[in-house]
Formats: sequence, structure tokens, C-alpha cells
Amino acid sequence: MYAPSSSRIPEHALDVLRLTLAQQEAGLPCALAIMTSIEGGGVRAPGALMGVTAEGHTFGYLSGGCIDADVALRAQSALKTGTGRSLRYGAGSPFVDIQLPCGGAIEIAVCPDLSTDTLKTAIAHLEARQSIYVGIDRAYQLSIHEDKPSTEQLDLLFVANYRPQLQLRVVGSGAETIALARLAKAVGVGCIVQSHDETTLKAVEALGAFEGIKINGLNDLPDIEDDPSTAVVILYHDAAREGPLLKQALNGNAFYIGAVGSRNT
Repeated sequence: MYAPSSSRIPEHALDVLRLTLAQQEAGLPCALAIMTSIEGGGVRAPGALMGVTAEGHTFGYLSGGCIDADVALRAQSALKTGTGRSLRYGAGSPFVDIQLPCGGAIEIAVCPDLSTDTLKTAIAHLEARQSIYVGIDRAYQLSIHEDKPSTEQLDLLFVANYRPQLQLRVVGSGAETIALARLAKAVGVGCIVQSHDETTLKAVEALGAFEGIKINGLNDLPDIEDDPSTAVVILYHDAAREGPLLKQALNGNAFYIGAVGSRNT
């Protein structure tokens, strides 16, 4: 049933978990390969995910291509036996025929026996824009935690922290606002656009999958709750409009707030 929703390579944990759940719910075996350790350089950080189907299809990625194919083969084997395992590539690896150009080492946990309920719980938290911790125990089972668990107390091999997908909230009108929304789409970042201008909102909504919110007046701004994975960019370049909008943004939890204009702005 392997059918990614777009041509963009699934990169965020939510993308990979959704595709993994889709396989499971269709009755098709699917394993998760999770990067647990990096020594030296690496394309991706610990916690990176790659889903592998019984047919060998993959979604997500772990490296620049030097280990992914071999991980997929070993994940297929794990699916047949139902037994998880840890893999090491590079320095100290038993796979001497697979060399890492960076000279370091990568460790991967392969989890073939996935709980559908656990996948659903993880997806629900990330869709609600809540950070989660995912633990891997010594039976290669996954557990979901809202707070960071103790690896010693729970006897976990590894704990990964997954945050919601990056989101951009753009406030403005005209060509700059539309261009920034288009860039967000190109790199796979979620985008909310707020504008008083109907033409801008229609142009943004025509890009697909983006939310446009009408601003009726600066004394009646739409309710918005920026979370720590959201960046806010105000593109009005109008002091009368910027004040209330910046005040609203500063009262939220966005990790970045920017406004077009001079250093004083």
C-alpha cells in the first residue's frame, strides 16, 4: 500500500509516523528505524526516523545514502522474525564493507513490532502541536511520554524528543506576504497568513493547504496562540498596524518574531 502523500521526502517525525500508521492500519507490516547515536558528523540528528515496509519501501531517511539501503534490508529481516535489533555502522561496526565517508559511527534501533495505539498517541500529540518524548526499551517497543523519562529507571535504550513541525505565521498583504507563503510551501513548513486584504488571502489559499485568516480591525485581532515551534513575521511595514500586532506576538510563545523595516522597527 506504500503511497507517500507528496513528492517531498518525509522528514519530520509526524510525516514518518503517519505513513507508518497508514501501513499498519492497512494490515501491512512496517518497521521503524530510529537513529540512536552519532559519533562524528552526520546528516541527521539522533531521533531521525525511517519507516520500512515488508516490501522494502522506505519513507524518511537516516543518512545521505551510505547506510539507508542496508538498514532497510535488515529491517525487512526483523519484520520477518518480529525481533528488533541494534545496528552500528562505521567505526567499530561488524559491517566492514559499509564505510562512512565522515569516519565516525552511527547506531540505529530497528523496531518491527509496533503498537498501533502507540503510533496514534504520538501522532495525536504532534498534531495538537505538543512536544513528546519517545522511549525505546530493550524489547524494541516504543513508549510515549509528555516529560523526559529516566532511561535508568525505565531501562530504556534511548529517548528521543520530537517537537511539532515548524510553522510560520505571516501577517501582512501583497507580494511579499504571498512570496513568503510560497517559500514556506516549497520547504514544507506549515503556514498561517493573516491579512486585511482579500486578494492576498485568496492568493495564499490558492497555494493549497495553508490557512488564511481575515483581520477585520486592529482593535479586534483574531485570537491566535503561537507555540514554541512557530515563527511570526510581520510584513506590513506600517507603524500604525505593527504596534498591536507586535504586542500580540510578544504575548505568545513564538521562538522568533520579526518585522520588515529598519533596525528601530
